[in-house]
Amino acid sequence: MNTSLEKYNNNETVWSISGWCHPQLINYKKGSSFSSLTSPWGWATWSKNWKIFIDNQYYEKNLIPSFDRYQKKKFLFYGLANYWEDAIKKDLKEDNSVWDAYWYQTIFINKGFTLFPNRSHVQNGGFDGSGLHCKDNDLFDTPINKSSTQLFPTKIKESLMYKLNTFLFFINYRRKQYFEFHKSKFSSFENFKNFISEKLYK
Repeated sequence: MNTSLEKYNNNETVWSISGWCHPQLINYKKGSSFSSLTSPWGWATWSKNWKIFIDNQYYEKNLIPSFDRYQKKKFLFYGLANYWEDAIKKDLKEDNSVWDAYWYQTIFINKGFTLFPNRSHVQNGGFDGSGLHCKDNDLFDTPINKSSTQLFPTKIKESLMYKLNTFLFFINYRRKQYFEFHKSKFSSFENFKNFISEKLYK
């Protein structure tokens, strides 16, 4: 984390350093990658960037409606990560309490990147059901890399491999979410038959 902060200290495009990474299905190489996404789990930034966030009061604004269709699609990661927008809407109605969605929004509108390790150094323990915003599930679990990450990108640009891995992760995440939500409908042949009939009827 500290090595990354020192290495990219003078680069205005790098906004955040993450200790966690999205589960990588086909990329197990050492090192790190840049992404337009971000994560609040084991993270760091510079005071200069946090000052922009605070001074502009980005933490109390929903700027997503001002995005054009392409920007919104990218921000919500092709609709697979639409919980970011939901979190902001709920927070503004005081139905939720978040800061990371606003932070991600700030990075996005400033065309910034987050540096992720290709192998996660941290895990979010809140997915055991005790977390404030997290239900009991293992969808975001990643093996912990206990060795240091020492390889860093020389060019500040989004990693297509990391993007592909993240896309595959979210597809799998949405699939598991869907079956978990409808698990009662798949618990027996009769329930499944009724579920399919209802879908065809609609």
